[in-house]
Amino acid sequence: MKILAIQNFMSQRAAGGAELLCHDIFTGLARMGHSIEVLTAGREKYEDRYQVEPLLASNPRTDRLRHLQTPLAKLRWLNVARRNYQAVRRELQKRKPDVVYIHNLEWTTLSPLSAALDDGARVVVHCHNHYYGDYWKRHRHTPSLVQRLSRTGPALERTRLIAISQEIAAPLSNGGFPGERLQVIYNGLPDDTFESDIEQSRQRKLLFVGAVSQHKGVHIALEALALLRSGGLELPLEIIGAGHSARYQAQLMTFIKRERLGRLVTYSGAMMRHDVWARMRSAEIVLVPSLCDEAFGLVAAEAMACGAVPIVSDRGALPEVVAEHGFIVAPTAQGFADAIRTVMALPGEQRDAMRRKAHEYCRKQYRLENNVKAIARMLESENPS
Repeated sequence: MKILAIQNFMSQRAAGGAELLCHDIFTGLARMGHSIEVLTAGREKYEDRYQVEPLLASNPRTDRLRHLQTPLAKLRWLNVARRNYQAVRRELQKRKPDVVYIHNLEWTTLSPLSAALDDGARVVVHCHNHYYGDYWKRHRHTPSLVQRLSRTGPALERTRLIAISQEIAAPLSNGGFPGERLQVIYNGLPDDTFESDIEQSRQRKLLFVGAVSQHKGVHIALEALALLRSGGLELPLEIIGAGHSARYQAQLMTFIKRERLGRLVTYSGAMMRHDVWARMRSAEIVLVPSLCDEAFGLVAAEAMACGAVPIVSDRGALPEVVAEHGFIVAPTAQGFADAIRTVMALPGEQRDAMRRKAHEYCRKQYRLENNVKAIARMLESENPS
């Protein structure tokens, strides 16, 4: 099968979840014998099993002007969108793929989706955030003038959609998206994620992995640590992730200093995922105190695969991903502190049994090889008429 994949950005140096997920899926499809060509706005070519063409134009300021609130932003987007529409139409005529696979529907890739539909191609869109449900509700009937001019008002009902969780699928289903065109396929983890001795001795340590930002709730983890310390339970916390706000990081440092947590907290910055998994394999607990509605919650799945006990907030898809194999609490310092105490008070054999069940569940539910096969079946399926 000839697959033309379209992704807003690809980079071998990027550690972002979307890029890593794309790389895993494209590589998996290529290993199954499918031909993969990727159109992107990135500038790197992959020395791998699939080809990446940095063909698309991007607008680096669209993240800051997310809602296109100024005339200048609209004009800039209109120009980029038209260029991308025309470029993709040319590539479709030249390459003649069996299916077009859109993996990140946003400002850069909306017009390529229109191009694929106008060309009559079979199209599958991979939905991995809440934008798709919002887009469907806003634009399912009448596109705006800007959308008509820029060819960015594609009819999603003419596509097939892969949702990465029920959290993402529900707004589409509830909004009337045809059920026969929608399938939930969870994100997958490579086999080397599971390479750990679940019952190995672990450090009495907490781990946070993710962006060091307000919406990921790093401050909640620190506040929980302070509550535990005041109650006589001292546990080290390692924070892994890139900081995106100097102001927020300064607030965290002020809190650490005020609560005298300096000797308990280690900030390790961003790491490659194999290094993250090594840390997870040695930690007792992984904290995911997100304040946002997570579309999936890959860190929680990775924690279970690596044998750490996940304690997650009750936001978005996190309860769906963890199910009964971790602790789900409100994203408050007290909620996380109480859950940490509960885990640490469990007898060792009970914690080991919990780890084994979580590891087995994760291997069955989130193994990349199985999920790529499900994606391939979706790509091979004909769109219902």
